[in-house]
Amino acid sequence: RVLERGFAIVRARPDGHVVPRLAAAQAEAELDIQFADGTLPVLRAGNSVAPRPRLQTTTTPQPEQGSLL
Repeated sequence: RVLERGFAIVRARPDGHVVPRLAAAQAEAELDIQFADGTLPVLRAGNSVAPRPRLQTTTTPQPEQGSLL
């Protein structure tokens, strides 16, 4: 229920321990961010670990917004 309110849980890979602070996240090379509707794998910039393959998604073009002024 907490995740449904807009929060996320950050976990270190591969063991899955919770990373509660920015300083702890900076020490990790790979993270998973868990949202209410799924998990996003994250590779810290400047890391030499090869990234996991990304899921292929198809996007539909969004209509142009136009001027707000």
